[in-house]
Amino acid sequence: MLSLSRPSLYPFKLKLGLLLFSVVLLMSGLMGAFQYFFVKHLLEDNFRQNRRMIEERIRNTVADADRMNLLVERPMEEEARPILEAVRSHYSSTGGIGFDLQPFIADKPDMDLYIIDRSYTVIASTNPGDIGLNFKPYSDFTRYLDGVVREGGFAGSRISLSLNKSNLTKFCYLPSGDGQYIFETGTLIDPRLLMLKTSTFDNFETAVVQENPFIDRVILYDYLGVSYKKDGNGLNYRVEGTHLPAFAQAKDTLETVETEAVYGGKKAIHQYVPYRLVNASGSNEINVIEIIYNEDSLRQSLLRNLLVSTILVLAAACIAGSYGFYRSRAITKPIQAIASGIQKISRGDYEVSLDIRSNDEFALLGRKVEQMAGEIRELLEERGRIQHELENSLRENQSSYFETVRALVNAIEVKDAYTRGHCERVMDYSLAIGRAMNLSRQELHDLRFGSILHDIGKIGIPEHILNNQGSFGPEEFEMMKRHPAIGDKLLEGLHFLDNSRKIVHEHHERVDGTGYPRGLKGSEIGLLSKIVSVADAYDAMTSVRPYRKKVMSPEDAVRELERQSGTQFDARVVQVFVMLLAGGQDQHNHGAG
Repeated sequence: MLSLSRPSLYPFKLKLGLLLFSVVLLMSGLMGAFQYFFVKHLLEDNFRQNRRMIEERIRNTVADADRMNLLVERPMEEEARPILEAVRSHYSSTGGIGFDLQPFIADKPDMDLYIIDRSYTVIASTNPGDIGLNFKPYSDFTRYLDGVVREGGFAGSRISLSLNKSNLTKFCYLPSGDGQYIFETGTLIDPRLLMLKTSTFDNFETAVVQENPFIDRVILYDYLGVSYKKDGNGLNYRVEGTHLPAFAQAKDTLETVETEAVYGGKKAIHQYVPYRLVNASGSNEINVIEIIYNEDSLRQSLLRNLLVSTILVLAAACIAGSYGFYRSRAITKPIQAIASGIQKISRGDYEVSLDIRSNDEFALLGRKVEQMAGEIRELLEERGRIQHELENSLRENQSSYFETVRALVNAIEVKDAYTRGHCERVMDYSLAIGRAMNLSRQELHDLRFGSILHDIGKIGIPEHILNNQGSFGPEEFEMMKRHPAIGDKLLEGLHFLDNSRKIVHEHHERVDGTGYPRGLKGSEIGLLSKIVSVADAYDAMTSVRPYRKKVMSPEDAVRELERQSGTQFDARVVQVFVMLLAGGQDQHNHGAG
């Protein structure tokens, strides 16, 4: 009498749920990653667009402030010209520079007067603190002074910062007639006067910074890297040493330069924008605007995007896993009912009534089990009559088991129209090889059940993978590789199939150790499994498959078996099978049905 333990089917439900959870998690993760990087690109591109717009706006704002300064500077030039001409005339008439400069600007409290010699040194001034000031280190300025001497006429540079105190000053120049000296005026520009004319060089950025939280600072520097704006201690800001190369590049190339550096303890983008002063001449023609952008808003947006993507991925995976766990009952419940009926039969209880409400092969299989139980019950009732009838009943019982198995196999093949009839053909080939190799009766019995059930695990593989029209992707192939282990698990507890289960589990192993699912090698693989492996491969090669519409001829299939002999297949089994085929044993029709 059969002895069957109750099969554990709940793990299969769990596995199906986990499988769907994993697949959806992977797909959702890929979609989430795509969405994240797409949105990240959009946000970063938007940030770049904002920077370009801010750069243009600041250029325009600086230009407005520059024009305001120009309006203030023009009267200063008109005021400085007659004073410098008077100094030059006095020098020409006296022939020397040993005269007092103060009388020339007696009524000009905001103006200083200077005499610069050809060594670019201030040798006389109404401001004693500037005497001895040497301009040789400032090559741009000395070139400008040389040009003033060559031209020989009055020249006024644009707005500048004084070297000693970095005050906003208007400088004008007139060379002596003999070219030995340059007379210079420096008029302090009253900040209050500029403030009356809207934005200035030291406050033009206020509105921009207030309106754009992603801007930390905006400062305008002169050609020496000194700002027109002073800090709380009254000192002018200067370009930091590490940023001087970017500052110089922007000034020399007249192109915007961007660098990344730390500002206020956080990573920031430092942008250096060149600006040419209106009607400028002299050393201070090119100024540079420094704009410091923080990435706080960009990082917050990216973090929100990542959080939303993660939540959506996990939610989709959880929903899919729950749905898969719920829907798995449609498969496991009929199998559980059939297994329970077989369990009752194994205990000698033949009053079997299975409540299978599905309208598919499981219902047919259930009726077969009920029919089998009824037949066994009737046979046992007649048991006392004739021993011959009892033996016939036992043979019918074995046949019923096999028919039950065959019905289960049909349930698998319904999912895959391309492999219908495949399992029975593999069984016929396998039994022919087994008989030719003089296997025992019990081995042939095990081979019969193992060969027809070798693909039972495909019941757990989704139909879209079984009927895939092209080559498998990595994830699909990994799922297909699970069917031997799934089949072994489904037959667990059916002790009369213990030896056949080994065939189900090993029929995709290779003698060179590269097969699956366990990578067994050589003698580690059972002989019956090696037989089914050859029969399965031959039928697959000579039958239509969704991924291969053209059927391989028997001759080509034999050559492929021989080519893989000793690597994929057992050499002895291949030799026996080829001899059988040569004797005309392959009489099957290998169509799609």
